[in-house]
Amino acid sequence: METKSSLPVTQSVRLAAAGCLDLMSFEFPTDDPQEKELRNVCVNTETLRIFQGRLSPTEAQLFASMRHNPEDKCDPPNEEARIWDKYDDVLIEQAAALGWRTYESHLILARIAKWSDFDRNGIEKLKRFNEAIKRHAEVKRNLAQLPFTEPEWYQTRKNALQEIKTLQKKLSAQVAARNRLPNLTTLYATIRAEIADMPLAYRYLSSNLTSFMDYLKRESILTSKFVTNQTTPADVLNGWFDYQGSTADGKSRQIISRIGKQKRQ
Repeated sequence: METKSSLPVTQSVRLAAAGCLDLMSFEFPTDDPQEKELRNVCVNTETLRIFQGRLSPTEAQLFASMRHNPEDKCDPPNEEARIWDKYDDVLIEQAAALGWRTYESHLILARIAKWSDFDRNGIEKLKRFNEAIKRHAEVKRNLAQLPFTEPEWYQTRKNALQEIKTLQKKLSAQVAARNRLPNLTTLYATIRAEIADMPLAYRYLSSNLTSFMDYLKRESILTSKFVTNQTTPADVLNGWFDYQGSTADGKSRQIISRIGKQKRQ
């Protein structure tokens, strides 16, 4: 796990709570208490960030009250169930992107237990959740495509593009100063270090560092062109998103562009 580097545990947890740690670097479950808590914070942060971004101010206030005062009853009574249904939709959706890593969240495990034992729609939710976990495994094997249906993808793409522009500017300046292109091993190490050392500046790249580096290593010629300004940040981003989502060339950009048009309507 990349976050077990030289970072103190407390700093790692802060970065996790800020959404700046790479969930996909979790390679297998762990029994280490500190690492388990770190993973829990990471997954909770991601799912709650997306969920809370979809709530109205009234819903957000209600959800905060539900979490901090679970014994209090909502008025009307069905409002609490409606909010939890909305959260369940998000975590099932995210299971297709995170796969088994969703099990690292205590909150998500509690929801699964609720579905199994009490929820009126629990069986249907379990089916959808398991299908999402299966979808994740299929995407990694190029047997299925990541849905790219979440409304957040439009803003995510804008944020990621800006970070890649910043990254290219810094790397190309370094290469120009040396007046020579480093070998690929050195180049990959430089790219990784630049992102890992500044997680708050590269929020999306740092939280998807494993995927980004895997893509660049697969596209070695593109990497060299990227650091010498022979290709655009948009080309790198589009190729990377297609790689992440197992889509055809340019398909992810088309899907996300449609999301943007829907947001403007």
